Amino acid sequence: MALTMDRETADRGGEMVLTMDRETADRIRAEAKRFMEDYHRTFDANRGDLANLYREESVMNFEDREMVKGKEAIVAKLTSLQQFRYQISHIDCVPFVPTGGATAAQVMGDDM
Repeated sequence: MALTMDRETADRGGEMVLTMDRETADRIRAEAKRFMEDYHRTFDANRGDLANLYREESVMNFEDREMVKGKEAIVAKLTSLQQFRYQISHIDCVPFVPTGGATAAQVMGDDM
């Protein structure tokens, strides 16, 4: 992975700004999209199997109305939902710079 510091900002003594090369960013987005597709297949089949994907510091924003914090609370929320049909309309994945090890994912869709 190539992370670079913006030279002009560094020369001014300002905050360090890191950027990621496009190839790396595209690869991370593709991996994150595959992960989200697998996540939703598991969500449909057996939501309890998602438990290993969460940690105690995990946070889930549910329908922009409820913040659910912690592994147990998130799994309890997911397993409490009724089965429903939905159509994913968009998956957006953004790698975090400078860590390169974390990605934010937003999934949007509609009930069917």
